[in-house]
Amino acid sequence: MNHFTFKFWLMLAAAAIGILLMGSLVASAQTPPPERPETERILTGVVGCAISGPEPRECPMALHYLNLTAGKMYAIDMYQADFSAGLALQDMSGNVLATDMDYYDDLYGIIVFTPSTSGDYRLIIESKNATAGLYHVRMREMPMVMNVTNELTPSNPMAQDAFMSVHALSMTAGRRYVLDLRSDEFDTFLKVLDPQGAVVAFADEGDARRTRRVVFTPTRSATYHIVATSCDPPIIGAFRLMVCEE
Repeated sequence: MNHFTFKFWLMLAAAAIGILLMGSLVASAQTPPPERPETERILTGVVGCAISGPEPRECPMALHYLNLTAGKMYAIDMYQADFSAGLALQDMSGNVLATDMDYYDDLYGIIVFTPSTSGDYRLIIESKNATAGLYHVRMREMPMVMNVTNELTPSNPMAQDAFMSVHALSMTAGRRYVLDLRSDEFDTFLKVLDPQGAVVAFADEGDARRTRRVVFTPTRSATYHIVATSCDPPIIGAFRLMVCEE
């Protein structure tokens, strides 16, 4: 009886060791998930559609809560989806702040947003064609290459550039830059000059928050000049200029 018990436990121990070794081999053969920078986050979920009768019902929306930091620029886009999806960013009261269908800033399919206050925001994912499926949304913090807080205060009101604030920035050909100029005190006007002083991009219209946005992809690497000014020069004040590389 004792001999049988010893053999039983010996076999059991050998089997356990074999299982552990096999598990170790399987685990070592798996490909670990790719590491993402700390400034990037993937949101995953499912949108389902209930179908009744000849026409599909409206698809429910997926909702994510995002905690964003004031003054940082975020890019949010549909990384992968089984359906044609739309994105909308709202405040906690449900007011739409930005969508991926905003054509005015040449960033179709992506939300680029800079919150004025830190806190929670709502991201809505909705199917456009009543199709259910999985989705992966990528949210990343965009690298900031310029962040200027200043004030238009002309020392000589009669000078031609009295109401301008000019900032030089080295840009690389083929890369896309997002420039935001905001002021709560005056109607802003933003433009980009090439090394010869020619205007290569500008924005004189913006949203209700008085933000002007320029999306610019230089065709050659050079030092460009970014001009922050006022649409109505006598009305001036504090402003913030941010440039991110997307």
